[in-house]
Amino acid sequence: ESFFLQHVLCCLRVKTAVEQPQAGQEYKEAETGEPSTAHTRQKGTFLKELDSEALWQACCSIRASFPTSYVAYHQLKSKGWLPRSGLLYGTDFTLYQAHPSVAHSTFSVIVMPLLRGSNANARCSQTSEHTGGSRHLTSDPAPCGSQGLGLGPHARSNRQLDWHDLQITARVVGTVAKKLLLLYVVELPSSPGLHTHHCLEHFVVEERLVRRWVPDATRD
Repeated sequence: ESFFLQHVLCCLRVKTAVEQPQAGQEYKEAETGEPSTAHTRQKGTFLKELDSEALWQACCSIRASFPTSYVAYHQLKSKGWLPRSGLLYGTDFTLYQAHPSVAHSTFSVIVMPLLRGSNANARCSQTSEHTGGSRHLTSDPAPCGSQGLGLGPHARSNRQLDWHDLQITARVVGTVAKKLLLLYVVELPSSPGLHTHHCLEHFVVEERLVRRWVPDATRD
């Protein structure tokens, strides 16, 4: 959310404390907030404002899955949703149409990062041929491109979403009157890499709504 406010809305300034500023660069002193330079003060703590690139790298150093998590957050935020943590329901996000104090969440979201790589691309192509271009869970429990889930900084700790995981999550989400949404975050081959925020222009996000089939409810 901090990166969205700083990079997209330009309504937030993020600063970090530095012990020794570079010569000739002006920072704010952490104690007083007054401007100071390395020429006039050599000791103490200073505040350095972070631009979008520096903030991106700082966020990535704190959370390895930040790139794909932010892409998903940006997609949901751009559609007017209020994303909040979905930890309570075993998902990545819960979505609200209004502030949580006045509305209940409607969806629970699981982010599925699909990385670049021959295995992921080959599997996606094979799945598309059999499904008319749509990506979904096949008879193989692993979703399209899941072989790559542990190959990058936005991996999900090598965890694959199999049918057992999906069934458990769907049941939990269903008991609290929510719908389960799988958000596939696909990194395009043209991506410059996740080390820079310029990679944001090289992602495609696809949504898949998961519904539990109840046989008794569909009988004639």
